[in-house]
Amino acid sequence: MRLADAGSPYQEKARNQISRLRGALERARAEELDALRRDPDLAARRLHEGVEAQIARQIPKALKCYRDALAADPLTFSAAYGLGKLHRDQKQTAEALDAFKRAAAIQPAHLESHLEAAELALQLKRYDEAERILDRAIARSPFTPKSADIMARIRHAQGRYAEARAYGEFYLSLVRPDAKGRAAYAKWVSDLPK
Repeated sequence: MRLADAGSPYQEKARNQISRLRGALERARAEELDALRRDPDLAARRLHEGVEAQIARQIPKALKCYRDALAADPLTFSAAYGLGKLHRDQKQTAEALDAFKRAAAIQPAHLESHLEAAELALQLKRYDEAERILDRAIARSPFTPKSADIMARIRHAQGRYAEARAYGEFYLSLVRPDAKGRAAYAKWVSDLPK
């Protein structure tokens, strides 16, 4: 990067790549430390208690158990995902977003975690964050209708109507012709400003 011309368009790209690599290195170091502090047995017990409390509709106890499971083992995906679902159901959007982002970080291949996080970021009007989260989901599974729908709504909220139309049309191409709500969605897409 030091050898590149200061006006080079690749300077910014190189800076971004370097900061991503530094972040990955820091995460790897943190995971090594977490591995030393992990107690999977305790986490499994707390997770089981949390699931039972959630089934019994004892929400405060379930939240505490999921948090305890994550404290015992920071890589307990089910606890992070369960925490996100509980916070979402309790209309605690910011907390749910954090939990779903954590679940997605623990298990990056779990598409639903990314989609839930993107949806919540959109509700909180954090459009750039929603877009970043959704980019990862689309990269993993480009033909998921929900991804196209959320991205269309993000673009619409940003006032980028041509892109909203493109994602909306892509969504329509992915859903069945007799899908519930398809006609209303098609009308919304066709009514978007050009």
